[in-house]
Amino acid sequence: MAGNENHFYDDCFIIRPADASYFEVFGRLFSSKLGKRSFIECSGQYHLSFVRRWVIFLSVLQKLLHTMRVPLLLTRHTIEMSLNLLSLNCGLFGLPLKLITGKLVWPYRSSAKFISMVGFTDSQVELDNNIKPGDAKYKALLCLMCAKFSYENEAYIKTNIFEHWKNNGFPKDLQHPTDCRQYAYYTLRRKLREVLQVNPKARFLLTGHSSGGAIAILFAAVLVLHEYVYNNDLVPRIPYDDSIFLFKHFGTSIFLNSHYEGKVLAEEPDKNFYLWLWTFPKMMDSVREFIRSFILPYKKGPEYKETWLMTLVRIIGFALPGTSNHMSTDYVNSNRLGTLPLDQLKRD
Repeated sequence: MAGNENHFYDDCFIIRPADASYFEVFGRLFSSKLGKRSFIECSGQYHLSFVRRWVIFLSVLQKLLHTMRVPLLLTRHTIEMSLNLLSLNCGLFGLPLKLITGKLVWPYRSSAKFISMVGFTDSQVELDNNIKPGDAKYKALLCLMCAKFSYENEAYIKTNIFEHWKNNGFPKDLQHPTDCRQYAYYTLRRKLREVLQVNPKARFLLTGHSSGGAIAILFAAVLVLHEYVYNNDLVPRIPYDDSIFLFKHFGTSIFLNSHYEGKVLAEEPDKNFYLWLWTFPKMMDSVREFIRSFILPYKKGPEYKETWLMTLVRIIGFALPGTSNHMSTDYVNSNRLGTLPLDQLKRD
């Protein structure tokens, strides 16, 4: 690949979503010839299959999401405020009575009783008393619960951690480990201190995706060097593994199937998620998980009763397989009720 003054190399294909019009985006989807356009910089003409044009189309859709960021934020804000207003005032039927009697409780985002949408889909706040700090499952459960809690406000987190978790090894469990294993948290902390000593004005961006982003926010919590993937969760499969963008999913994956059985894989299965061949089996998984959500509270206890919002998400999952699997509910249930191959991880 020979370099020149204008490009990193001669044979390149660069997409700039911000420069694309919606007409051009849809037009390129139905034309196999992709040459230089206002939002495409390339060294020649490319003849791409529909599958690859579809990948490009999806990547350019970030322009649409960027345009909708304010309406989406306002929508989330409205939904969360509405859910908390109903929750604090005895539900849909209790709200009018509270309003009439002047006892209406208004939700404040800084309050310890204010809950995010994630919290309304998964109401579990307790660590499992059957999983103690010395158990093999404990740190995995702690990370999952921390990821879920990081969507909440400071007062909510303090209340639940120090009132509900104080007898379960948190936060004393985050002291430097006494065994020989090195956690990512301590390695990152040491590296950051070294860089700050050289350049005190240095800035760091610690980022992740979805629950990975949540764990990144909780930098003081234990970071892990592997990824948990539950069944048909679509988010760990995005972006696609695709040669045109040279994207590759990597890293050890603890894959949990719909029976809550875990196994260690080199990478998550079914990386390019939306293949029509597997759509029907994924839908059947969604139906079976929906039915199981009503059975678990009777078999395992009332703490496994799901909220009405999570039930609605599971119904949406009939048509959009993988959406309900991304919620924290099945991840936490997998850890508590399933089998995790942690011994295999230690050997590896």
